[in-house]
Amino acid sequence: MKISEVKLSLIKDHCGISDSDSDELLEVYKAAAIKQIIDYTGLSAEEADKLPDLVYPFLAIIGDMYNSRTMIVDNDKLNPMAVQIMNLHCRNFL
Repeated sequence: MKISEVKLSLIKDHCGISDSDSDELLEVYKAAAIKQIIDYTGLSAEEADKLPDLVYPFLAIIGDMYNSRTMIVDNDKLNPMAVQIMNLHCRNFL
């Protein structure tokens, strides 16, 4: 599965959402998650979309965004598994 093939229903399952109240918010998070993956790895959107293992970081980032909807966060760490997968494809070595 590619990032572009991830349906809103899968994202909602991942986040434990059963209604449609957050659909618009999740669309915003989808765009932000793709941007974060692209910025972190240095890949283009097209390159990132060809890598099925980036679906996990995509879902993890969206889940973290959904679960941390306030401006105050207890933990500023990224999901370690998501980081490990993104590191496999990272071109940004600064």
